[in-house]
Amino acid sequence: MTTVLFIRHGQSECNLERRFAGQIDAKLTDLGYRQAQSTAKALAAFPITKIYSSPLSRAVNTAKPTAELLGLEIIPEPGLCEVAAGEWEGLLFDEIKERYPEEYAHFRGDRSLLQLPGGESMRNVYDRVTACVERLVKENQGGCIALFSHAMPLRSMLCYWQNEPFAEIGKDPSGPNASITVVCYENGMPRIIKKADTAHLEEITALPNGI
Repeated sequence: MTTVLFIRHGQSECNLERRFAGQIDAKLTDLGYRQAQSTAKALAAFPITKIYSSPLSRAVNTAKPTAELLGLEIIPEPGLCEVAAGEWEGLLFDEIKERYPEEYAHFRGDRSLLQLPGGESMRNVYDRVTACVERLVKENQGGCIALFSHAMPLRSMLCYWQNEPFAEIGKDPSGPNASITVVCYENGMPRIIKKADTAHLEEITALPNGI
């Protein structure tokens, strides 16, 4: 059996300001750092063998307390990166809604049709992230890996792990900041054990679903 722990990064400055971060360097807030510490304590209960992270600092800094606690290195994995948001990067959600009403409607509705102006489509993200995770699972057979990533990659993986049609990718929320999703692979088949769990955060949960 191979276990995958998929963690969304802690609260970032863009989350707090209600901005679409995409691949800009949105730093963790003080709350985000506290969420990362609480997440590390929860992850210490798992026999983690490898830690992978999106190269964006908000994911890396969420992974750091876990890596320090377990004495493991953080392996950068570009496949876990957030969507390349093109013209949306750094904009307030209210600005996006005003300037890009059609695309924003897909963002809030049928995400399978979402194409970010100058950036990736939801299909691009789904294909990139699912291929990355499946590769890491194959490379770590019988292990327990922690993957630190972002909202849209998490949404993609939940759709994939639940064997839902891509057209339904907007059905599930992306999961709160610093949430932990636990998935076990047996005979190559994934089974979700915990879905976007935040019990470890107690009173330090904020912005339930970010984007």
